[in-house]
Amino acid sequence: MLALSNGSARPKAGASSTQSKGFAPFAAPGAFAAAEEIGMKDEGWAPKRAYEKAGLVAVRRNRTTALLWARQCRKSTELAVIAFDELSRGPHRSVIAASASLLVGSELVGKSVSTVEQAAVVVREASALRAALAASLAASQTALRLVAANRETSAEYRGLKAEDFAELYRAGRLELRLYHDRSAYSRLQVIAPNPATARGWTGTVLRDEAGFTPAALEAELQEAVEPIIDADPSFRLVWASNLPADDSHPFFVQSLHRAGR
Repeated sequence: MLALSNGSARPKAGASSTQSKGFAPFAAPGAFAAAEEIGMKDEGWAPKRAYEKAGLVAVRRNRTTALLWARQCRKSTELAVIAFDELSRGPHRSVIAASASLLVGSELVGKSVSTVEQAAVVVREASALRAALAASLAASQTALRLVAANRETSAEYRGLKAEDFAELYRAGRLELRLYHDRSAYSRLQVIAPNPATARGWTGTVLRDEAGFTPAALEAELQEAVEPIIDADPSFRLVWASNLPADDSHPFFVQSLHRAGR
């Protein structure tokens, strides 16, 4: 497991002793410098900011990665770029994007937000995903085609409006297909994190807002998804979140640096 912070996600003054002593931003040796050496110079769609490049490098080099991101630092955009990187490798690749923002009812995101505020978060996530994938596709040097579909009915959409895209995202029915030719595609599915269904996921898994699921649920999710990468050495597990309030939360504990890890 590699844990990576973009630096400004450090605990504020007055944080608990566990946070202040246990957390420090770090990355794999040379992760920032390596951003140029792995071919990003030739990838027009790659992220431009140093910490975003480092995040993509970290995911490419490590099978499990925790991204501890500061607020308003394009976390959802970073995950979308990571998704495009995986999908563009070739047809028949699969990415599962499971965001805690889609949790409802008794499993509501562990933030003090109203229903209206949560809806706004979901719309922002959907907008960031759509914009980042569209920008990556436009800048790609490979002939690819991106199509939105309904995960449940498999119906494909042309000219999908932003509000309809966001509604599919909110309902957990969004599937994005990246066509490599007329019939072969890789796919990104957007769903709510659920331990019962997580055991059946196949592909690279992106967990957005992992620090804001209830702690018990997050522990179950981690246990459920970790065996996924055993099925294929090319699969990746990526947890991403802002700093949670509880420094005993499984995501925060997961992001702490440990000797030999």
